[in-house]
Amino acid sequence: MELPNSYWDKLALRYPRYTDESIQHDARFIFGVARYFGVDFEDKTILDIGCGTGTLAIPLAKEALKITAIDLSKSMLEIFEYDKTTLLLDEKIDIFHSSWDDFEIKERFDISLASMTPAVSSQEQFNKFINSTSDFGIFVGWGEYKNNDIVDDLLTLHNGTKNKTFGQAKRFATHLSTQNISHNLEYFESSWSDDYSYDDALEYVISHLIRFDIVPNKELVKEVLLEKMQDNKITFTTKAQKGVVAFRV
Repeated sequence: MELPNSYWDKLALRYPRYTDESIQHDARFIFGVARYFGVDFEDKTILDIGCGTGTLAIPLAKEALKITAIDLSKSMLEIFEYDKTTLLLDEKIDIFHSSWDDFEIKERFDISLASMTPAVSSQEQFNKFINSTSDFGIFVGWGEYKNNDIVDDLLTLHNGTKNKTFGQAKRFATHLSTQNISHNLEYFESSWSDDYSYDDALEYVISHLIRFDIVPNKELVKEVLLEKMQDNKITFTTKAQKGVVAFRV
């Protein structure tokens, strides 16, 4: 299920771009797994579902014939539009503001890509994704864990547990197996840090606790955040497992 536009539009303000070191690390691994499986991006048409700010589409543009990129967030796409124009990639990349469910596939692509997007999460969305490619597909999703230092500390203090299910990459690979589609799944660790103001950190933590079905103790949250604050900012560090699934129809 896709989250509302407002969530992604706000996230766009701090979402990494193609120049981010952690994104570049992830991209190298993702493309490496794909190439090992036999994917050749040279002169290919590529569909990028949930493209965000273009973190994967931009580095692929130097090889691809044409990239069709879609996303639900206008704010994400505005950043993507700016970067692709600055890099003189307007002829290489077409960007569409659309949900995956609403996007009309007029012809199949050589390669379809869906990376870290809730747009491709149900069986129906899986099948639409698979049917959008005439050859190869690449799916990137959460592995078995996502650990955030401050959020995890507050979960413990609230006597809470992570009831949110990860393992999207494995679920997609299992779906491919039921369809007898050849594929390969590889895991890797990704880590990143984000700096927040006190107010933004408070909103970030409370929203995550609520997503874990926890009623936040706001005074406790404020106390912890003030302890973590240095130089008027609070740094959150996340370490997560991600999985890359390369497949061929």
